[in-house]
Amino acid sequence: MRSESNSSPRIVLILVIGLAVIGTGWAWRSAKHWKANQPIANFRAEVDHLVEIFHKYKKYVGEYPKGNHAEIARALQGENQKKVILILKKSDLNLKSEIVDPWGTPLKIYFANKEVLIRSTGPNKQFEDSKTDGGDDDVRSDEPPPPCIPAPNSPAALCASPTENPP
Repeated sequence: MRSESNSSPRIVLILVIGLAVIGTGWAWRSAKHWKANQPIANFRAEVDHLVEIFHKYKKYVGEYPKGNHAEIARALQGENQKKVILILKKSDLNLKSEIVDPWGTPLKIYFANKEVLIRSTGPNKQFEDSKTDGGDDDVRSDEPPPPCIPAPNSPAALCASPTENPP
């Protein structure tokens, strides 16, 4: 009887230790995965902000910036016909004054009508096409919402801001 009563606490202790080791391993793996993806998540938020900057530039200047990477960055910093300044952080630029991703690669930026497309190489620093398995390119495209959207079953419209009233 004594051996049975001594073995029960040992089994429980072994199970508790085993579960603690497994839990610690899972937590470490999750934290490592989160930390590895954090630069990508931060970069996506920065790209969203950059898209907003381009839309504001077009609103105030009348068109999207033109030229090569460095000319686009300079246009955002006030070198444009209306002298509009939309701030970029120094860390967003390389030595050639090109807008770069967190991995130091210049972004590819495309403009069309009301849309901005920004493409990054991702951590592997290589642009890939859609056929590449496991490609890590990050693409962000944004078309701003129309200023007024017809409200269902109503002659009124929903506008983006109170100053933008429908005709």
